[in-house]
Amino acid sequence: MSVAYYDKNAFQFFNGTFAVNMTSSYRRFLPFVPAGGSILDAGCGSGRDSLFFKANGYKVTAIDASKEMTILASEATDLNVINCEFDQFLAPSPFDGIWACASLLHTPERHLKNTIGHLISLLTNGGVFYLSFKNGVGEHAIGERIFTNLNEDGLKAIVADLPVSIIDSWISCDVRPEKQHELWCNAVLKKSQNH
Repeated sequence: MSVAYYDKNAFQFFNGTFAVNMTSSYRRFLPFVPAGGSILDAGCGSGRDSLFFKANGYKVTAIDASKEMTILASEATDLNVINCEFDQFLAPSPFDGIWACASLLHTPERHLKNTIGHLISLLTNGGVFYLSFKNGVGEHAIGERIFTNLNEDGLKAIVADLPVSIIDSWISCDVRPEKQHELWCNAVLKKSQNH
């Protein structure tokens, strides 16, 4: 349902998000990723963050469920962006970091824990995972898109028995000027060393 929206509105979404400044979130994630390390951009959308990581010397793999978005993101980043769902993606070697910026929020609530667990399995021991959701509770639809909202308590509950700890969490305003009234729940998870 949400994928069809992005396929139909790929150019509009690309133009509305590619220039958004995510510096404040990069600063909370990248100190935990080794220089030149490998990052999976999970649900890369326009490719904005993939391009930033690539330009700063990281080895980037990018995936998105929308075929049309992968075409635009591939052109923008000069990366071969992979068209697949989160839980379909497998990697030949684990990543030092996973970046899921405003992407997991389209996963139905009943599948969220398993999806996050699958992505955690793609991390190195001690690897880190940034994720963000609209701050709130429960699922709701906006047009053709379904959103799963999470607050900090909801996130804690989902990851409670997964092999990660929350090393940072914060609430932020949307960085797009027209959406500054929207609040986001952000977190950085760290995978346990013994998994």
